Amino acid sequence: NGTNAYLIEDLFLAGFKPLEPILLFCKVSTGHEEPALSNLRLKSLIEILSLMDEQDNWCYVFDEKDNEYKPIQTSEKITLSPEKKFIELSETIQEEVEDFEDDIIYEDDDNEDFHETAQISELKAQKVALQKIIQAQEEQRNAAMAVIENQRRLGRNIFENCPSTIVADTNCYIDHLALMQALLQSKMFCIVVPLIVINELDGLKKGSSNTNHRLQQSAGLAVDMLEDWFSRKDSCLRAITSNGTEMTTIAFRAEEFSNDRGNNDDVILSCCVRYCKENITRSEGDSRIVLRSVVLLTDDRNLRVKAHTRSVPTTDIVTFIKMAKLI
Repeated sequence: NGTNAYLIEDLFLAGFKPLEPILLFCKVSTGHEEPALSNLRLKSLIEILSLMDEQDNWCYVFDEKDNEYKPIQTSEKITLSPEKKFIELSETIQEEVEDFEDDIIYEDDDNEDFHETAQISELKAQKVALQKIIQAQEEQRNAAMAVIENQRRLGRNIFENCPSTIVADTNCYIDHLALMQALLQSKMFCIVVPLIVINELDGLKKGSSNTNHRLQQSAGLAVDMLEDWFSRKDSCLRAITSNGTEMTTIAFRAEEFSNDRGNNDDVILSCCVRYCKENITRSEGDSRIVLRSVVLLTDDRNLRVKAHTRSVPTTDIVTFIKMAKLI
């Protein structure tokens, strides 16, 4: 006799097929619900743990085709940290040594020495290797903490951006040519064009059999616009080489690039860094106020991350145009 009682978590997960298509329940009498449900919960946990153990590191993903969760096997076993491995290995070695000592038969009462088995020697070698790994990790942590402490001691830099120089990456000229033209026509900023950007636009303009036609056309329009503006000898426009030499013409724009300068993004960023003079205007407490007069315009998130690590102000061109109230 009694009523059927169900676990609240089973009711919540009803229909989750990897667990159980049929709800487990137990018969309970009035006033004895809690003990009965506790026993049922323990039974359910034991069953699911046994299932997970049998499946050997499986997990479940939702199959949209069959509209249900299905088990898949992960590519790697879950590994312990070196510290936990070291502790487990130490315990294993101790157990092996104790078992070995228990099995030793001493032929001579005066000679109680014994030779290590190959298994114990191998375990000890693993222990030494793990000790080295743990020591290396500890040294890395100490080095990181030293850097953090040094930065705390030096104080925090606060950057105030007063942009007068703009550097844009290649995609700004391809995807936002009208906005770049608006920046040039505003005469509010000096537009600096790295030669690597112009050379990249030239390459896209020439194209190849695999080049997207729209991309080729956009690059051609960008090159035509830059050549037109440079021909006007506009004081708000200049080119810059990878070595930092400024130019007022792009008639001679061929440039050799060595591999040690990194990829195109690295060269563009290095051009920006040349305009980042350490102009510390004042201090507030432990912080230093540093002025920045250059802004890197790019939609590339990776390039923006690189710029932040070099303390170069950066944003996308649409946001900057709005901040400058040009649209």
